[in-house]
Amino acid sequence: MVGMSSMPGTRHFDIALFGSTASVYMLAACLARNGIGVALFQDRSTEPDTTGEATIPYTSMIFELVADRYQVAEIKDIARTRDIHRQVMPSSGVKKNLGFIYHEPGRALDMGKALQFNVPSEHGENHLYRPDVDAHLLNAAVRYGATVFSVGTDARIELHDDKGVRVLTRQGQWVAADFLVDGSYRGAALAKALPRMPDEAPLRTASTCLAAHMLDVEPFDACVSSDFPGQWHAGTLHHVFAEGWIGVIPFNNHQHSRNPRVSVLLSINRRMLDPADGDRLLAELIDRYPSLRQHLASARRVGEWQVRAPAQHFHHEPLGRRHLLFDEGAASNDLLFSRKLSNAGELVLALAHRLIDAARQGDYQSTALQAFVGIQNSIVHLNDRITRGAYIAFRDPDLWNAYARVWLLQSIAATITARKINDAFARTRDPHVFDEIDRVTDDGFWMPLYQGYKDILNFALERCHEVEIGNLSSSDAARQIFAQLAAADFVPPIFDFADPDARVYQLTTWRKLKALWWGLVKVPSEVGRLIFYRSFRNPSMRKES
Repeated sequence: MVGMSSMPGTRHFDIALFGSTASVYMLAACLARNGIGVALFQDRSTEPDTTGEATIPYTSMIFELVADRYQVAEIKDIARTRDIHRQVMPSSGVKKNLGFIYHEPGRALDMGKALQFNVPSEHGENHLYRPDVDAHLLNAAVRYGATVFSVGTDARIELHDDKGVRVLTRQGQWVAADFLVDGSYRGAALAKALPRMPDEAPLRTASTCLAAHMLDVEPFDACVSSDFPGQWHAGTLHHVFAEGWIGVIPFNNHQHSRNPRVSVLLSINRRMLDPADGDRLLAELIDRYPSLRQHLASARRVGEWQVRAPAQHFHHEPLGRRHLLFDEGAASNDLLFSRKLSNAGELVLALAHRLIDAARQGDYQSTALQAFVGIQNSIVHLNDRITRGAYIAFRDPDLWNAYARVWLLQSIAATITARKINDAFARTRDPHVFDEIDRVTDDGFWMPLYQGYKDILNFALERCHEVEIGNLSSSDAARQIFAQLAAADFVPPIFDFADPDARVYQLTTWRKLKALWWGLVKVPSEVGRLIFYRSFRNPSMRKES
């Protein structure tokens, strides 16, 4: 790139990164740690997006995979509760369960319709206080060699197919790079450089998320009487209703916390309610669902509402000769099921080694980068399908009860698969163990799951679609999904997935024994090798799939 880097005063890098998100900071750290010259451009006039704060076991396993694959220990720090408090800051919350409270207008709250998924203690999930966590990741990127530059909202960016990229910083310095990766919201940086943005494809979920940190949120445990074993305030709480959901993510829920804040998310089907004003919307929801009043009516905002309106379209051809739209630069999904942070980890895991190879070889049109586009697109599509299915299921408590279990089932299977791959890499240090996930199919299932887990999720999604178009009642759809759960021999008996009245998911000693019996005599062999891979002894004891 002689034509651009030879200009007087121009600094040259391999890759220019735009965005102030966890995925961009992780990507910058992974590239710099592996010897790639990284220029990281920050628009200080734009409020950073700190939505996406809760992890699930799958998220943390993906973070560990990224940390080990690219030798960035700081990413592993945010996967473990103890390390977050010691290595980052004691400002993040803990997550001991995932709770769902179902609300119906005009009816008293029925805790018999609640669901509580208790996280096994071995995982230790978290509510990440993103200002501190993002600073930790940014510091790691700089420590490994990334250089940070400041740009304004009117940043000048030039793309030249034959020469590369030039960016004019706020200080009036030109910075050159061979390639630009834009992870800014909806590709805001790249939009300044291209005469027209890449073509868009439609998405089905039409939701808007409003997020704010608050004080004086009353713990939900003080608002209800229930016999659930886990404290609701000790986990991520979702209030679910026909129009969407409210997420409550406490940072003040353990003895070591120095952070009094609670994150509150309003994620609303914008075809049903107007999400223009967060305060007014929250007040309207409290009026519609009075059981929210004691919990949220006295809460006070710390700062303005942050509004995220996931596009109903996404850039399905994000790769150009000198640029790539990455993660939220290409598309943004609803925040349900903690997918934002999981997506971030998945995409960094898939992209970083491809960019490292491209920079070393000087080939940014490689088949490997083109394959990443397919991976990113398929993940976006699957997330959109899962979220759309959930919004349909929200309309009926029985359908939601069935649908949530199917989502949890595939999430558990994906988590175990990720752990298996990570254990294999820790044991052998052989990078080829990642080949299995680098060959991800176009169905969006990032981990190579047993086909049965994919099939039952697709079955649930199809039933929800039939409900949406009026071909099936919600109650019939719920019955059919529960019947599938009951008939499937690959569904662990630990949590009684097929029992609609089993509302608590907790790994007790008795359930561990049930799982062991199931694993020895009933489970298909492929599933047995997945779930019991650490102690798998005799494949012949299990029936073949």
